[in-house]
Amino acid sequence: MLFWFSSLELSLKHEFMHVVLSLSFGMKYSMFIFLLFF
Repeated sequence: MLFWFSSLELSLKHEFMHVVLSLSFGMKYSMFIFLLFF
């Protein structure tokens, strides 16, 4: 039970990091597009 909980926590942290990384990349990409077109 404890092992399952820790693995769940690990996967949640991984998902959180993935979301944060994709958000930051998306911000950079949209800024690049914005500068490219304006």
